[in-house]
Amino acid sequence: MFTRTAHCPFCANKKHPQHDDLYCVWGHNSRHFIVDYAVIDKPQFGFTPHNFEMLKYDAHTKIVTFQKFCGIGGCGVDIYRQKMKWHFKIMKLQTGTMSLKDWEVLKQVPDLGYHI
Repeated sequence: MFTRTAHCPFCANKKHPQHDDLYCVWGHNSRHFIVDYAVIDKPQFGFTPHNFEMLKYDAHTKIVTFQKFCGIGGCGVDIYRQKMKWHFKIMKLQTGTMSLKDWEVLKQVPDLGYHI
């Protein structure tokens, strides 16, 4: 599991992310999901955190099957507080495929902590 910026057409249409939008990302060091509020300096609508997970790898074709979801609250996840803790439910889970080479390049993008 890892989080990278990707384009979300649903968020682009709704002009997200915006200042104070809730978002959910996978914590590279903490190994659990983190919920926070977006702080926007320059809006770039549609470019949002996406959480990626490999489902399988076909060694014969060198194709990775993955699933991902947009981390913006109200789009890919429903984020809510319960008993003083953040919780979320995945609303839109997308599956896709890409070459192993592209998957490895995506994973190699430096993870410097996520900031919207």
